Amino acid sequence: MVNAAWVNDDIVVLHRTGEGGLAAKKFPAQYTCYLRASDVSNEDLRKLRDWKHIKALKREGSWWRLTWANWKVLRKACEKGGLFDRADIPTFEADLHPVRRFFTDNPIVIARPKRAYIDLETDSRKPIAQTIDGRSRILCWSIVNEHGEKIAGVLEEDTDEAERELLEDFWYELKSYEQVIAWGGDDFDFEVLKRRCWRLGMEVNLKRWLWLDHLTLFRRMNMSASESGDEKQSMALDSVSHAILGVGKAPVDAALSWEYWAAGGAKREELVRYCVRDTNLMRLIEEKTGFIDLHQKVCEVCTTLPDSRGVNPTNFVEGYLLKLARERDVHFKSKFSFDRNDIDQFEGAYVMEPARTGLIENVHVCDFASLYPSIIITWNISPETYRPDIKLRESAGSRPSYLSHLPLKEYPIPEGHCAALNDAVFTTEFTGVLPEALIRLLELRSVWKEKKNAEAPGTDKWKEADRRSSGYKIVANSCYGVMGSPFSRFYEPAIAEAVTVSGQWLLKKTIAAAEDRGYEGLYGDTDSCFIANVSREAFSAFVDWCNKELYPNLLNERRCMRNAIKLSYEKQFRRMIMVGKKRYAASFAHYEGKDATADSKPEIKGLEYKRGDTLRLARQFQHQVVSKLLYEDLDQEQYTALVGQWRQRILEHELELEDVVMSKRISKPLDEYKQRLKKDNTLSSRPAHVELAIELNKKGADIRPGQRIRYIVADASVSPMKVISDKDFDGNNFDRFYMWENLVYPPTQRVLEAVYPGKHWNSLLKARPRKTRARAPAKPKVDLRKNGSVLLPGFE
Repeated sequence: MVNAAWVNDDIVVLHRTGEGGLAAKKFPAQYTCYLRASDVSNEDLRKLRDWKHIKALKREGSWWRLTWANWKVLRKACEKGGLFDRADIPTFEADLHPVRRFFTDNPIVIARPKRAYIDLETDSRKPIAQTIDGRSRILCWSIVNEHGEKIAGVLEEDTDEAERELLEDFWYELKSYEQVIAWGGDDFDFEVLKRRCWRLGMEVNLKRWLWLDHLTLFRRMNMSASESGDEKQSMALDSVSHAILGVGKAPVDAALSWEYWAAGGAKREELVRYCVRDTNLMRLIEEKTGFIDLHQKVCEVCTTLPDSRGVNPTNFVEGYLLKLARERDVHFKSKFSFDRNDIDQFEGAYVMEPARTGLIENVHVCDFASLYPSIIITWNISPETYRPDIKLRESAGSRPSYLSHLPLKEYPIPEGHCAALNDAVFTTEFTGVLPEALIRLLELRSVWKEKKNAEAPGTDKWKEADRRSSGYKIVANSCYGVMGSPFSRFYEPAIAEAVTVSGQWLLKKTIAAAEDRGYEGLYGDTDSCFIANVSREAFSAFVDWCNKELYPNLLNERRCMRNAIKLSYEKQFRRMIMVGKKRYAASFAHYEGKDATADSKPEIKGLEYKRGDTLRLARQFQHQVVSKLLYEDLDQEQYTALVGQWRQRILEHELELEDVVMSKRISKPLDEYKQRLKKDNTLSSRPAHVELAIELNKKGADIRPGQRIRYIVADASVSPMKVISDKDFDGNNFDRFYMWENLVYPPTQRVLEAVYPGKHWNSLLKARPRKTRARAPAKPKVDLRKNGSVLLPGFE
């Protein structure tokens, strides 16, 4: 199957034929919910059978399956305040979209679609918001397929008839493909196409294609794959293509697209070439990253359509778990809407305060393999195995006040159950859906890793095995997240916390065991332990002992029936700069047993070099200092001289736009950035990039959540500070002092202070000249003499 859509009361499936073509087939849509058989009395069944809105009532294992006449009556009966809610009968999977219901009930295989990358150029005379609303004419389009074949169309005349012909050609060419990919497509291209066709009176079945926003997918995949903040600085196509490919867009100003088109001839052709080049850049980015291919494998594993919605982990994990649960006679509670009142806070991962900071030699790191999936498997954690009715300690509110001074009673873990470290109890009498899913996923990942290792690196078979292995890993690692997300039907804070606090317990026990042997427990974070003062051989033996003795004994105490916990000796750092929690840089001695080489890049975590919202010069400066600290043996005076050179460069030398521009993301709609009233009855300032975004929005720019605002601090000596758009940069209108004191030096200063503690580094911070206050005029002398009396000397 290539695609599926809910049309009227049918599921229309687009599937591949034996000849490689496409065919459509209709199946009746199923408007279904489940009721637990034990919750339904005979009287309830009689009423349900007599109700005209229910088409079928069928027993499936320990459940009653109700098939309704239509989607509207199903929702009305099962939503909050509906028939079943009033009768106190919980419903299960009543909210499931008919397409997802079809995927869950049937043996579907997701086929790889034929891809088309697209781009549009529109009339630039109207603001972006009006363009997205379909009020601007489409001037040209381009399509590039995954083989690099290109085709484009351009508007012949400024008329509706000519534009209809242009779009008819576009839809005709697009019929050869099944998946449409555009950079920022959800926010622009796809919406423009839909609304423009509507305004022109064109009927197009948009459900015929899978619509994938390349930007959304790239941002999610690139968060962990990027090496530095340069790749996160901007998600604009030009910036990403420069970072990934080393080339960018054609030198055409898209804000003048109408002028290019109206000029005709060579200028119009230049606009078309610009459009085609943009489209082809997406194809080249995919060739380099393979993110779309990886997304496809995830969707195949989870029976999820490879479109923009399929990028969300909640959607693809749901697809996998629902299908497996149906095999196991398990169903999940209905979840029609997200209710903020249902959100409960729960304890997260453990991050240890570093035992010491600065430059540290020979640090050994062990980590738990797939810690959260392993904990879920070990404790059999799943919504249907959770036993909230079993308590391991007496509730403080269950006893009279005169007994409050006595310690609370504790109860043993019942037979056939195990307990997490937050005292959540899970049955061990059968394997839960979530552990079963993870067991399968991890086994399949291992299978494909072996197949990958058996192939020559870089070959088609190697790439296929690598992406399948990575796909299974992504799904497995996302399974925990759905239990902690209030948007997910699997949301259960107590279960999510059972995973995190059990992980804390294992990490703390491991560090304590290392310290009992005389090693230094330097640092711990979620699933990794950093240990110093130990040899490589001794640390390897310690890891083996943990797996063979420590963890089995610990898990027996919690009555776990299975042990999936495994500690691995991951790496040794030759030299490490520990700055603070989640902030360090280190050079490798070896990684997974393989010795580091001269080409081995350092591991950098949490430092500004890795962040996209920091200044480029700040990243470069910090990276230079970190590299010297890790690989060279300089003294403090040499670093002082280096700081002086950078200080002079910032304060005196000519700097480029990319050296001074900042980039920060708008995280929510602009009208949600409120100004609070301060004690002096003045309004608080909003963040500088938000103020600029509001100003640009008033001028017609369409600023949306997720968009990055590029700005320059023009003057920070005033309040609120003055910022300007990057387009207003003239080479001199920026605040050099602010750059040095607040943006460039502090990230590196923190690193140097960790390695060489002392006040010396702070003396190099201040650069802004002190304001000179004008002297107050001298007060006129007042003659206090009366009646001709004379003041004594010294009292004039």
